[in-house]
Amino acid sequence: MDKTIVIKDLLFKAGERTILNRLNLSIEKGEWLSIVGPSGAGKSTLLYTIAGIKKPNSGTLIVLGENLGKMTETEKAEFRRNKIGFIFQELNLVEWLNAVENVMLAQHIHSIADREEALKLLKKLDLENKEHLYPHQLSGGEKQRLAIARAIVNDPEIILADEPTANLDEISVKKVLDILSDLQKRGKTIIMVTHDYEVAAKTNRIITLKYGKIQNREYKVNDEEILVSLWFAKEGDHIPEISDYLPYAKSKGWIHLTDDGFIFSQIGKMLASDVVKRKRLAEILTLATLNIESPPPCCSLPPLREEETTSIEAMLKYPKRCPHGRIIPYNNSEDIIIN
Repeated sequence: MDKTIVIKDLLFKAGERTILNRLNLSIEKGEWLSIVGPSGAGKSTLLYTIAGIKKPNSGTLIVLGENLGKMTETEKAEFRRNKIGFIFQELNLVEWLNAVENVMLAQHIHSIADREEALKLLKKLDLENKEHLYPHQLSGGEKQRLAIARAIVNDPEIILADEPTANLDEISVKKVLDILSDLQKRGKTIIMVTHDYEVAAKTNRIITLKYGKIQNREYKVNDEEILVSLWFAKEGDHIPEISDYLPYAKSKGWIHLTDDGFIFSQIGKMLASDVVKRKRLAEILTLATLNIESPPPCCSLPPLREEETTSIEAMLKYPKRCPHGRIIPYNNSEDIIIN
């Protein structure tokens, strides 16, 4: 596939603080990518850098085949005007212009204002009969859709969306996501920053930024370790990486996201309990075989192989707890209270 954006060794610093730390990323044409991560991780800075609004300290940034580092500020402004639509987190609507005039302003900056085209777009975004209203007269969802209209009216190839669903109700979130999905179907490349993992799960790919670097799958953990971490989190342990695992776990169908975290799906609970059981049985077997007193850290040993688990758990007489005192989750066990 064609690469719409190629980022190599990108460094962005604010004083002594490193915001983007030698970041590397490629984005395909027509891809809908979401960027998640804690506040201050560099998510919005990355969007502004891709747009050419902020200038990195070093590295290479190729957008639609053009090297932004070799452009003047005037050339970057023209490139942005013709190729990129930006949905700002603060919306940046002009308060003294009504809805259709806000859209026409974007047209004017690009080329020629066309009221009929602007009205047609507002109608498409469910803002018909709102064209005469000013931003302060619109609901949160309506203002967000107006900001989207302004960003896409000139038919840009790339859409950069900074928290486009923040502070919206469920119905408004769905409308925004439907609009973005339709844009992607039309071949647009979308890069979206969000704190909402359920929103992120609607996209083609999710990356997690942390300390200015992409963290996804760079912890070199496998699926079993992620399932164990999810189980530990439900047992009450503090797992620092858990927020980085949630998008991947949801994409695998292991969990459902909730306002206060997550719950296991039926298949996720079955898979997680199985690997935890095999790891905890391995601890008991190791202590018994090697005749040692102190157990290794909880669930740190490789799990028993699936084909040997049934015979070993029978040999061990189905112990209820591991050497650390934690429950061993057998199938249909009444002791399993993990959700």
